Amino acid sequence: MQVIIGHKGKHGVRATFRGLARHSSIAPDGVNAIEYAADLTTEIRRRAALLAADAERDSLYDVPHSTLLTSIVRGGAALNIVPDQCVVEFECRGIGITESRAVTDAIIAWAKAEIEPDMRKRHPECGIDFEEILDYPALDTAADAPIVTLAKQLAGRNDHAKVAFGTEASLFVSMADVPSVVVGPGSIAQAHTPDEFVEMSQLEACGEFVARLIAHCAK
Repeated sequence: MQVIIGHKGKHGVRATFRGLARHSSIAPDGVNAIEYAADLTTEIRRRAALLAADAERDSLYDVPHSTLLTSIVRGGAALNIVPDQCVVEFECRGIGITESRAVTDAIIAWAKAEIEPDMRKRHPECGIDFEEILDYPALDTAADAPIVTLAKQLAGRNDHAKVAFGTEASLFVSMADVPSVVVGPGSIAQAHTPDEFVEMSQLEACGEFVARLIAHCAK
């Protein structure tokens, strides 16, 4: 089991594009929500490349920079109808405590300035609605913090790590100022797969860790 002292924060956003439906034979009279949504996904991809090339880095992460991606796109009703709605969901995982929200906020501001005005010019009821769908801060516990030293002693390890996935540990810190580390069984490599599993040896190691923690607290 790893001793995890940091993980990336995450901010997820849903963008709902409101276009104007028309028969495809008179497509110029409509407002194509999917095509405007494509402008947003293209910008997200461009900014993701900038984060990978130029942003702050932390070598303790397997992916040492913040990441950004479009994960869901839904829109359209039929081949011969100009789509009047398209939903785009995107996320940023930031290595800085609040970086993930800063990145997505900048994208929202860009879309409102660069995409939405043209949609409204074509029809005043068209536009984009943005909704926050997920938000948690990054975790960044100091490597020399007492809780890290204790976790290493109980886990029988001398090393520590940071991970790209999120946990509730950052909420304990941000909401209650409770120093936190993450120690537990399993591997992210087996998570969110059809045959998701935790090895028995990992469960046994976790049980031993908890027993040592109870003994420590009972002193």
